[in-house]
Amino acid sequence: MTLKKIIIVLIVLFAAKIVIDLMFKIRYDDREIYEIKGFALNDSTKVPKGKIIVGKNIKGRLEAIIFPDSTLKRNDTSTIEYVYLRFYPEWFERNVKPFITKKKFLQTREILLIGRALHDSNFRNYMHINDYPIVRKNYVPCVIKIKESGEKIRMLLPLGK
Repeated sequence: MTLKKIIIVLIVLFAAKIVIDLMFKIRYDDREIYEIKGFALNDSTKVPKGKIIVGKNIKGRLEAIIFPDSTLKRNDTSTIEYVYLRFYPEWFERNVKPFITKKKFLQTREILLIGRALHDSNFRNYMHINDYPIVRKNYVPCVIKIKESGEKIRMLLPLGK
């Protein structure tokens, strides 16, 4: 192969990688930060009010991180710091969207930075191929981070939810 052909192949591969990343990696942006009210993960864990940042790709909204505004207690001794969810787009439309409203937040840059860091720390715990998520309609994982101990409680949400 000549040098020219090698360079062309490398450019094409690099361009293909960029396009695939833009299409399939989960992205967070300031247009996907909302207020959430009255959302319940299950019978025992409810979010009366908070912020939610939603991650999406070409398939739609696939991931969310909820930051409760008030002190959300899991039990008498533990406070929930955040909730990480991975889902398929139809589950979001049916179970989360009715509880969110668009609201301007002053610290959008800070919320995005925190959201991306939490995505990085939780993403690889669930189905993926490298940096690309795999979502199943019958599988909605959830991570609840406890503030005091740093413990992460992992569970699956009921499919009816």
